[in-house]
Amino acid sequence: GPAPLVIMLHGGGGNSENGLTMSGFNTLAEREGFVAVYPEGSGKRRFKTWNAGHCCAYALEQNVDDIGFISDLIDRLVAAGLADPERVYVTGMSNGAMMSFRIGRELSHKVAAIAPVVGAMFGDEATAASPVATLIITGELDKRVPSGGGNGSERGLRSAPNDMPYAPAHHAFSYWMDSNGCTGEGAPVTAPAYTLRQGAGCQAPVLWY
Repeated sequence: GPAPLVIMLHGGGGNSENGLTMSGFNTLAEREGFVAVYPEGSGKRRFKTWNAGHCCAYALEQNVDDIGFISDLIDRLVAAGLADPERVYVTGMSNGAMMSFRIGRELSHKVAAIAPVVGAMFGDEATAASPVATLIITGELDKRVPSGGGNGSERGLRSAPNDMPYAPAHHAFSYWMDSNGCTGEGAPVTAPAYTLRQGAGCQAPVLWY
């Protein structure tokens, strides 16, 4: 029957094969019984990007309808009986994480949860129409998408891939706390490698590593 669906979005300059390799989800999908899908952004040759609203590069410049693309992809997999419409999850890396944030906002009626990894939001986003469980992972030492916000440093590029500075990482946490109706913040969990902050009294969970 229909299985949980995990959509893995590659990073900027990557491709679907790269997303498969870096995530290793095929092995996990076979073990856990979910469907893993690796869509590909747009661009020249094999260097693909997603239009996450203010990033990145080719997909942004060409105003590619990546929301329509992912929405149609979900619909096709559901119609084919492969995906459970109540268990659709989206994750991504860097530009793919930014796209995951956008999908959570604009397709909140189709996705149960998002898990953006080392991505960012921009600060001008409208509130999601309905709660979406959110797991955010950011890197304090990340120079390309810095946790403090700004444009970051992109080696080898003549211009920034984004047309608006990245918002600080705490903005994404606050945004999803508000969108998911959290009443407060739980006690943080600290460990040598990470700090976990999480919402309390939320309509859908919000976790930030």
